[in-house]
Amino acid sequence: MKVVWTLEALESLRTIYEFILQKSPQNALNVLNELLKLGDSLTNDFAVYSKDPIINEEQFRHITKWPFKIIY
Repeated sequence: MKVVWTLEALESLRTIYEFILQKSPQNALNVLNELLKLGDSLTNDFAVYSKDPIINEEQFRHITKWPFKIIY
């Protein structure tokens, strides 16, 4: 399986990065890399993470890292 990031998701990542960058360039890069790595890990087994409780439909799952959530 191939992970495809939507434009909206990439824009969200950019916004997160720029916000953290104001206080800590190194942390901004670490957070960005970790979130990208989490998303890309879905190529291995997309069902490993739990169903998203807000959307509450079987085909929507989520990964939570720090205060961020990736829904797929």
